Amino acid sequence: MGEIKSTLDLVMERTKHLSMTDSEKEQQKTASRRQYLQGLIQKFEDQAMTFNQVAKALMQYESEDSGDVISSLKSELLSRIHLTADNNALFTLLENICHVDTAKIQKILSAFQTSLEQLNTSQTAAALETLATANRISGSAVVPNLPRDETWQAKHRELVVSYESKMADCLTDR
Repeated sequence: MGEIKSTLDLVMERTKHLSMTDSEKEQQKTASRRQYLQGLIQKFEDQAMTFNQVAKALMQYESEDSGDVISSLKSELLSRIHLTADNNALFTLLENICHVDTAKIQKILSAFQTSLEQLNTSQTAAALETLATANRISGSAVVPNLPRDETWQAKHRELVVSYESKMADCLTDR
């Protein structure tokens, strides 16, 4: 009668001749580092970890990992910056751990918010004027739905593309 083998025994038997190349090992290590850093950043953004806890975890991870953890963290943080998001947690980590001056980035984000507010104000006034003259709809209860307005959509898209380009230029300088 034959021997009954477990699934693990069968897998180990079939894969014993396989081995990873150095580049595959490096790719796996980089992917693992990236996942770890993404988790830390997310926990910090969600306020599940304090700054001190993140710093301590990074110091411990850096002692275990032979790669450039701070450079990887910097890249991950910069990739997460978005025009319409709250980036304060990212800036805290960039400034205090990666020692990156974020003033230029924050200036671009502030300018975007100002431009967006101006666009919204001007398009709201234009929409109210159109409603009042063309449709005879007016009053304090009338609130235009800007995201449905094609003119606003086009101008908003142009604004976002313009500032995303400025952000990309600023982030590539880092």
